[in-house]
Amino acid sequence: MRQLSLCLLLLCCPIIAAFASLSPDKQAAKYDHLFEVNAQWLWASAYYDASEMAMPAVFTTDNDRIHTHLLMVVDALRAEDVNALNATQRLNRAALLDVLERYAKASIFPANHYHDQRQPYFIDNFDVPCAVGHLIIESGQAELAYRVHEENNYAYIHELVGEYPALTDWAVANGFTIDELALIQPGYPPPNSWSSVGEGLNGSVTDMASNNLDLAYVVGDFTTVDGVYCQGVAQLTEFGLLPLSTGVAGTVHTVEMMDGYVYVAGELMKNGTSYNIARWDGANWWYTNAYTGKVNDLYASDNYLYAVGDKVARTSTNAVSWQTLANSVNGDILAVHTFGNQIAVAGNFTSIDGVSAQKVAAYSSGSWSELGGGLGINAHALCVMGGELYVGGGFVYGSLATPADNGLLRYTGTDWVNVLMTPDVFTDLGDAIYHLNSFEDMIIFSGDMNLSSMFTLADGIGVYKKNHDTFRVLAASTNGVYGSCILNGSLYMGTASNSVTGEFFVESNINYLGVSEITVDIQLNARLEGPLLNSGTSTMATTILDSDLLPNKQPFGGYPWYYDGEEALPDGESFPSNVVDWVLIEIRSPADPNFIFDTRAALLLTDGSVVDVRDPSGDDVSVYFMSTGARYLVLRHRSHLAVITDTYHYFPNSSSLDMCDPDIISGGAEQVKWVNGDYALCAGDVNSDGVISVHDFNQYVDESSIINAYLDADVNLDRAVTVSDFNAYKENGSRIAVPIVRYDD
Repeated sequence: MRQLSLCLLLLCCPIIAAFASLSPDKQAAKYDHLFEVNAQWLWASAYYDASEMAMPAVFTTDNDRIHTHLLMVVDALRAEDVNALNATQRLNRAALLDVLERYAKASIFPANHYHDQRQPYFIDNFDVPCAVGHLIIESGQAELAYRVHEENNYAYIHELVGEYPALTDWAVANGFTIDELALIQPGYPPPNSWSSVGEGLNGSVTDMASNNLDLAYVVGDFTTVDGVYCQGVAQLTEFGLLPLSTGVAGTVHTVEMMDGYVYVAGELMKNGTSYNIARWDGANWWYTNAYTGKVNDLYASDNYLYAVGDKVARTSTNAVSWQTLANSVNGDILAVHTFGNQIAVAGNFTSIDGVSAQKVAAYSSGSWSELGGGLGINAHALCVMGGELYVGGGFVYGSLATPADNGLLRYTGTDWVNVLMTPDVFTDLGDAIYHLNSFEDMIIFSGDMNLSSMFTLADGIGVYKKNHDTFRVLAASTNGVYGSCILNGSLYMGTASNSVTGEFFVESNINYLGVSEITVDIQLNARLEGPLLNSGTSTMATTILDSDLLPNKQPFGGYPWYYDGEEALPDGESFPSNVVDWVLIEIRSPADPNFIFDTRAALLLTDGSVVDVRDPSGDDVSVYFMSTGARYLVLRHRSHLAVITDTYHYFPNSSSLDMCDPDIISGGAEQVKWVNGDYALCAGDVNSDGVISVHDFNQYVDESSIINAYLDADVNLDRAVTVSDFNAYKENGSRIAVPIVRYDD
């Protein structure tokens, strides 16, 4: 299928070491893939057939590649001559190789939580051991495995043996050499895998802009674009970068688009004359001044282009004639954005046109006012999501810190509230959040700070999910990330410095581009008792769709879900003929399954497949900003009992997860119903609270006899609330979902 995946591009170094990595889905020699997993294959030629290793190979996921690596190691070690070992050693070795084979086939491996390059994890934060750790635990030496975990969790075997003589003793007792253990031990990929793209830029990125569709631009202090001379500005395409003539001279702070033109601003020069605005018409650059002084930010809205810096001005005539909105500011205005009928500005000022305004102000009906009581931080960025204004800024340390003085804030209409966990979620705080970008129900924020999120650390970029009031780490850059934009379904970001330090590297001094997929596609299936009863067969009925009652947008916005996702049938498209209804998926933390990472509404098809409304012809659901790794899954429907997996599973998954399989859901067979030859979710939970009770009957009574309507009491999905729905409810009366998926009254 065509995946609607988000890609992350760092448009300036540092580029993390994984940029040189081999993606599992890239065709390459099998040896190259195995070497990517474990460099010990370099010396292990005695263990494999060279012609087999030279054959081209492709893997669906890195887990699949590790799975193959371990099974090949098992075969190789079983083929070894062990006559020099004593009987006990041979017996132990054979038994543990059987254990290793089962471990490999289960394909549940540690997750890399902290590192931006492939790294071993003896035991990860979800208590998943590596292959060697698993062998030690299964042999009865769990104390040794957890000692290594606590003291040297990220070390390679050859590094560990000097620190832990007991590890060598264990290897000898069980018939292994240290080199064999090193061959077993894989490294695990970073949360977001990266690869280089083109030659890139030879300097910093200061800003990026797009129409969120097919046009995007990047500006900064670079002078080459994919090796071609061009100062400060380039067009970004899904195929790479293009220079805009020879660019613009001077310091470029920001870029914006309006009416088919590209505008850049800052402190520019043309033939020895200073300007603060330049306009690209597709062939030439035209220069002008919005006012006297520098421009720090541009924003286009409602046929106006706004420019801010030393003053505030706007134009509606291709930057020819400017109207000044603020002449006197006692500091820098760093950001501008419109919301409602107001113009918001933010920066490090304390007054604007004689009006006291602490860091943030709004212009409306010809006058300025302080917005929300002002801020205690310098504000660097503004954006709007869902009609609400957000500001990104600095941090206040120690006893002076308050929730409203740190990082990312939302305007409530009267005051400012912090939307991230305050400030203890940040470690080694740097300067500030410098850039904001909104997309769907997310705020993408970036700058110069370290963030922590569910055991993951990163420097410079994250995403805030409003519907769960949580944030997630996206990527790492030791020098901060200062731009982002959406282009052709991908997220692009740029860093602020071209220095190369530590574990970061580039292949040449102009290779500052990188790409990483940051979505995960999950495959699952399920069946609903109601539409199975309706059809009387093993295929669910599509009566709701056939009666033109299926809503184009996800129906879970009300009680008890209150999910505000925007999943909807794209304009101009029709549902496939095999859609049964909408379902709701929750992706939950493996460390704490009460913690919801993300939620996604999707479509259920007649054969049980759950698919993405954006690509219903596919076989999976694409989840934004969910790093590869272990997750619990919850599946919900409007009138059927919800279920949750009894343990975490690794995603992306190569085979579909059956959410009605009693062996993998919490509570087992008591949570599902045998219907027409297979297990299905239990019908009758009309109010979706997780208990089939008199409350559901009361709602059935309220909606009884209504026809041709999309109602929750229509549990068999036949477009009418009748005695058939009551019978399905009555059959399952008193069934209760496991506590973790129930909604409290």
